[in-house]
Amino acid sequence: MRTTARILAAAVAAASALPLPAPAQQAMDGATARRMLFDARRAEVVVYPQGLLSEAEAQVLRQTAEANVPYYGAIAVSPAQGLAAEPTSAAGNHHDVAAAGRAALAACDAKRPAGTKPCVIVAEVRPRGWAARPLQLSAGATESFRREFRRGGGRAFAVSPSTGGFGLGSGPGADASALAACASASRAPDCRVVVRD
Repeated sequence: MRTTARILAAAVAAASALPLPAPAQQAMDGATARRMLFDARRAEVVVYPQGLLSEAEAQVLRQTAEANVPYYGAIAVSPAQGLAAEPTSAAGNHHDVAAAGRAALAACDAKRPAGTKPCVIVAEVRPRGWAARPLQLSAGATESFRREFRRGGGRAFAVSPSTGGFGLGSGPGADASALAACASASRAPDCRVVVRD
């Protein structure tokens, strides 16, 4: 019993040292956010052949994903069927590759034949020159933010981490209108304000 209590106490202490989950963090100001954003028009594709792709397939996948899948994105394939098969699924315009990967895998797994191995990620699309930053927005959200989030008070920008949805609010009640716009666009309950002026 004492050993269990010690383990539990150590786990609680370790968890309290971790950074707060994103929803509990403070929103940043627009100028700080603007400095963290990547160029929405420039992406790079990282291919993970997983022993499933030939060099030619990897090259075609890289070129196709770069031209057609906005960052953050992912492509999943069924190992039993390979790249040129119906289960192959892409998800793009998410706020990080993990969310895009979950979406691509879910779509691929829903289409793969029963009894076959689960789908795997074979490519990720991210901004060119990517490095982890405290704020990551999809290509679409980055374009919208740069175009519509102007200086001045009463502005908020909200995102849905699970879907890539986003929304902008302004004036009195900017947070509420950004959250409503995000929820309407994403149809997800996880919208949160990430930028506020």
